[in-house]
Amino acid sequence: AQVAADGERQREQSLRERVSDLLGKHVPEAIAERLIADEAPLRPQRNRGTALVMDIAGFTAFSAKHEPEHVVQTLDDVLSEATQVVSARGGGGLSYLGDGFLATFNAPAAIDTPELAAIDTARDLMRVAMRHGFAVRVGIATGDLVTGIIGNETRQSFTVYGDAVNLAARLEGLGKHLGHAVIVDEPTQQAATSTVPFQFLGEQSVAGIDKPVAVYAPAPA
Repeated sequence: AQVAADGERQREQSLRERVSDLLGKHVPEAIAERLIADEAPLRPQRNRGTALVMDIAGFTAFSAKHEPEHVVQTLDDVLSEATQVVSARGGGGLSYLGDGFLATFNAPAAIDTPELAAIDTARDLMRVAMRHGFAVRVGIATGDLVTGIIGNETRQSFTVYGDAVNLAARLEGLGKHLGHAVIVDEPTQQAATSTVPFQFLGEQSVAGIDKPVAVYAPAPA
């Protein structure tokens, strides 16, 4: 019995280390614990979820005016707090993109109402940025998200991709043109409209998409 118990502890520790190595800070601790209990989310899978892409507005100009050490420390401070916000809302799939990041909701681990969670996260991110003297732009899109582990025996990483990821990135950039901090697509708006009021911003041309995309701005919290 003792041998079996020791074997189970070793298996759990091995799995815990594997989750930590592969996902790093891609998922909040609570979700990581669920992944440790069930390896299924580590395998390639397709879920309907919501992607959020955030960028710090004006950070390039800020970088040009300050010493590199100050720029890096400031970025670390903002993104560290922003990451905590994402985790608190159940987001995962974190991938840092320069002075911003991609976060996903309902991938790799399931959460309720990912669309609303993403919108609430966007509002939280705006407050985080303001505390540090910045503003952010956020794009949110809902659709199929594919998650899984890529790489070989010597180097592996967790990845997430799909049309929703690409659209969220495009919507973040569109926000600058439309003058809104947060832009969402129609599937996100439809899923959250009973809770959040939206302003319809028309059908917009989006690079890489053949047809115009209906976009919305959620009302400030």
